[in-house]
Amino acid sequence: MYETLASLYDLYMEDVPYEKWLDNICSYMKKYCNNPRTVLDLGCGTGTMSILLKKKGFDVTGIDISADMLAEASSKAFDEGLGIVFSQQDMKSFEAPFAFDVIISLCDCINYITDPEELGLVFESCRKNLAAGGLFIFDINSRHKLRSILGDGSFCSTDERSAFTCENFYDDEDNICRYYVNLFIEDEDGRYSRYEELHRERGYTEEEIRNLLEKSGFKVYETADADTLGKVTDTTERIYFISGKELV
Repeated sequence: MYETLASLYDLYMEDVPYEKWLDNICSYMKKYCNNPRTVLDLGCGTGTMSILLKKKGFDVTGIDISADMLAEASSKAFDEGLGIVFSQQDMKSFEAPFAFDVIISLCDCINYITDPEELGLVFESCRKNLAAGGLFIFDINSRHKLRSILGDGSFCSTDERSAFTCENFYDDEDNICRYYVNLFIEDEDGRYSRYEELHRERGYTEEEIRNLLEKSGFKVYETADADTLGKVTDTTERIYFISGKELV
């Protein structure tokens, strides 16, 4: 995943409200964490949120499993003269040289962990690398969104040198939405090369995530509809989870 798409990811994600997400994250930090300075962006992708956090004055580290996405992130940070450490690691077993005040994971990275047991390992790794009193904030695509909005649909987009198509299928037996992605990229000779990628996201319920967090030693402070910041409902599309590692 994200081998070819990495170079075009920002182009096709230009409508993502990163600035709004940044404001939301900073608001939760202010509410639940005492003067945080260090932030880990888990599943940082091309580094957009890492860069925004760095510009806010935080000491930021980004972790992602995709070397191609990290190459894009490093290039963007270098171009802006920002010192951000990016590291290629697996979310399920990452290690850091120090404990972070805050760990974030946005843009449905958590949904990409399709095995609940493996998601438990992600949460355990987060707790291990989080300072006492630290905050763990992440979002997920709701099961409603994956099943009823994205599932069994198709999407396409084009620009001057590329085209993108995506066919989605949701399986009620394993609660996984599969995205069959086709990319057409113009070569120097004017011809187009085709690339295929398969992405999978699991539709977790709010209760499933809560149980896994609590089993991993986190206290769940609150959940919220990421669009309204209000109560999670049956039609919520993206859910925030705000949890913490309490002081002993």
